[in-house]
Amino acid sequence: MKGYIKYQGVDLECEYELEPYAPATYLEPAEGGVELSAVYVGGQDITALLSDDTINDIAEQIWEGSR
Repeated sequence: MKGYIKYQGVDLECEYELEPYAPATYLEPAEGGVELSAVYVGGQDITALLSDDTINDIAEQIWEGSR
């Protein structure tokens, strides 16, 4: 999927997969969420320049927007 978000005042185009959330059970861990594959600014892929924390923040923002 592709989507657009504003993160810290910057317009981002994101490529991601959205998997339904499945809560943890006694035998299995929780599954699902956003698998972020690319982040673009002005058509340029900046994914490699982003920290893990920033990628997680962007994925969380996408997840919250998908509800």
